[in-house]
Amino acid sequence: MWPVVPTRATKASRAGSRYVRTELRREVFARDGDQCTYVGPDGDRCPARGYLELDHIRPKARGGTETAANLRVRRRAHNALYAEQVFGRAHIASRMDLRRRKCALPPPASFETVARGLRTMGFREPEARRALETLAKKRDMGAAPVEAILREALLVLT
Repeated sequence: MWPVVPTRATKASRAGSRYVRTELRREVFARDGDQCTYVGPDGDRCPARGYLELDHIRPKARGGTETAANLRVRRRAHNALYAEQVFGRAHIASRMDLRRRKCALPPPASFETVARGLRTMGFREPEARRALETLAKKRDMGAAPVEAILREALLVLT
């Protein structure tokens, strides 16, 4: 007898997965005519055919399922509007902020090196961070050498 080899779980079968099977996705888009299904207060359907997403009628967080009956096509703005209506504006804003912070790039190593150098020169941590935050807003500073960043930081601080 051959040994049983465990199969890898597919994206759709993983717990908490946000993945929707391709066949189901195609079915819902075809059913909805590849167009946003939002109907405004005036009774007109949104004509958007770009920036479309799948929206859960009953959100997964509230027990919604991955079925064609529970999915619809919405443009990103109308999907966000519905999420605000269901969960509240404050909750959605905090989740978006959390996602932005998780996806933010870490500061370049050169900025950390300059921060250590400024502290060694006697500048306090808040002063050094303030100067580096000011410099980080400049376009060409991200790829600049350490010496150039240090020189610019000293100009900001003095």
